[in-house]
This record gives sequence, structure tokens and C-alpha cells, in this order.
Amino acid sequence: MFAMRRVVMLEVIRLVAPRIPKGGTSGARAAMARAWQVRDQPEYPREDYEVLRRLCEAAQFTPGLWMLNRVATLWLDAADALRFAIRAPDDYVASLTRFFDLLEAGDGEAATVHMAAYLERHDAKLSAALGFAP
Repeated sequence: MFAMRRVVMLEVIRLVAPRIPKGGTSGARAAMARAWQVRDQPEYPREDYEVLRRLCEAAQFTPGLWMLNRVATLWLDAADALRFAIRAPDDYVASLTRFFDLLEAGDGEAATVHMAAYLERHDAKLSAALGFAP
């Protein structure tokens, strides 16, 4: 489940990154702030998912929204069931802020690489919390 979500998210990021206009991360930054505010509450996964949705909207990339909406149903259902293990990483704000800065600078490749590393770290911690083998 984690790998599928990560693959879809990274593909959406790769496709959206070159299309983000200057100032286009403002909605995603606001979603990140909301997610951080509710990081210890059941709403966190939904708010966190909103970050990427806002980037798709800023890039006017409807196929990305379709892909996210399809995966979101599965992920959010799983996140609800696994609520005890889903936590915002300590570096959530710093990592996403760096990601947004890279997008704003027009460096989509570096933004994608940065998020790949972030998602791999996050998924590894989640897998460990759930007792899954690496």
C-alpha cells in the first residue's frame, strides 16, 4: 500500500513540477500548515494529502487530481484504520518547505528527488511502527 501511494505521488510530482507557476505553492503551503496543526488528530492524513492536491490545482493538471483522488480513497481508508501509527514526521514542515522552495525555483528534478527521499523515510518509519519487514 505504501509503495503504491509513493509511486503515484512521485509520478504526480514529476508531472506537476514543471507546471507550477511562480507563487503556485501558496495553497499547498497553507495545506501543509493545516496538516501540521492537526498532526496528532485523525484529520492529519486528509490534510496532508491536500498538499499535493493543491499543487495539482495550481498547475492546472487535472489528470493528477484524478490519480490522487483514486489513490486517496484507498490511502485515507487505510490511514483511518492505522491511525495509531500514522504520524507527521518531525521534519514535516522543513521537508515540505524545502520541496516548495525547489518547485518555486523551477527545479522540478531536485524537488522530485527530495520528496522521494522524504517519502521513503516516512514509509520506512510507518512500516516499522506497524511491524512490517523492510
